[in-house]
Amino acid sequence: SEWPCVWTVAMPSPDYEAKSEELPKDICPMWSCKLSAASKPEDKPTAVVAASHDSVIVGFAGGAIKAFPTPTHMGPPTSRMQPMQASDTFPSHDQLITQLKIYGEGKILVSSSMDGSIRKFCLDEVMRAKMPTMHKFFHNPYNGGVAQVFCSAMCDFFLTTGGSDGILVWSDPR
Repeated sequence: SEWPCVWTVAMPSPDYEAKSEELPKDICPMWSCKLSAASKPEDKPTAVVAASHDSVIVGFAGGAIKAFPTPTHMGPPTSRMQPMQASDTFPSHDQLITQLKIYGEGKILVSSSMDGSIRKFCLDEVMRAKMPTMHKFFHNPYNGGVAQVFCSAMCDFFLTTGGSDGILVWSDPR
């Protein structure tokens, strides 16, 4: 595609037996949405996670994190299609988003970035604030930042990898 997009593809039923590598559109329908019409490097999506059945959260090369409704346009994007408007934005990292993960039954978003930090956001509407509930620098950004992050089920400890810093295990003091 010429534009940054989000695609949603329906899975075939468990009893479906593929006869070729290509799945028919009636078996696996797909929907798409354009994220932007711009072609600036910082607007390129670098990470995505399903926040719920109705929304996805996308991280960008420039460090931005935005939530979008799930795509509703059947088929591939077209040149006439307008970009989807973000339904929400989160405070940006300083560099490319490397990973987004959802924890706590969909109530916690964890983001990692090449800036060396991870952030934890509460997605629960009642508890939600625009600022992260945790923002820690784990890895030196000059050595590659945070490449991967894993959290415990309660999001009280984190395991991260990045650059030449190796693997770090941290606990959230809260």
